[in-house]
Amino acid sequence: MNLQLTVAICFVVIAITINLVVIIVGNRRQKKIFQKFADRYNLSFTISNFFLKQYPLITGDFNGFSLKIEEESKGLTQNDKSRYTIAKIQADTPLTFAISKEDLFKKIGKIFTGEQIQIGNEEIDRKLFFQSSQPTLFKSILDYEIEAKLKEASFRGRIICENGEIKCIQFKTIKSESKMKDLEELLLICVLFANKLKKI
Repeated sequence: MNLQLTVAICFVVIAITINLVVIIVGNRRQKKIFQKFADRYNLSFTISNFFLKQYPLITGDFNGFSLKIEEESKGLTQNDKSRYTIAKIQADTPLTFAISKEDLFKKIGKIFTGEQIQIGNEEIDRKLFFQSSQPTLFKSILDYEIEAKLKEASFRGRIICENGEIKCIQFKTIKSESKMKDLEELLLICVLFANKLKKI
């Protein structure tokens, strides 16, 4: 075996080893973060593994609502798949709505479609993009507490209410405390919405 081939094989083995170590360390960190969240709210936590990928699952009662936090993959092909962390709570309502951070594409889109709901709070209207099947009803459930939380939230994700569920979608997997904090922030806003929807 010539020297160049030996060196190339060594580099490949080192690269694979480093990649495996990074995946294993990341998986352990993710497990600790999910376990800590579950323990804090007295929820059930399980994890399933598929080769080097792990799929955490949290279930239980969260502030009086049935909660499920899991990872989902979306995409047409194996190479095109993206993973999301989604928290779902039950909300028995026909109302559908979506809240996400205002960005350039949404600003351009609303010029042409006029889809966005303005809630009447200039600071929040500049920050967030609202859509709903029933704009008047949606605006009627926004109280001071919900508006205050919407102002404070960093909104690194999206809230969607449809099919009897309110979902917080955190883009990509959660592998840091700050990402879990972002999801928790959205989840607490979802609970406020769910409580208001119960009274309608």
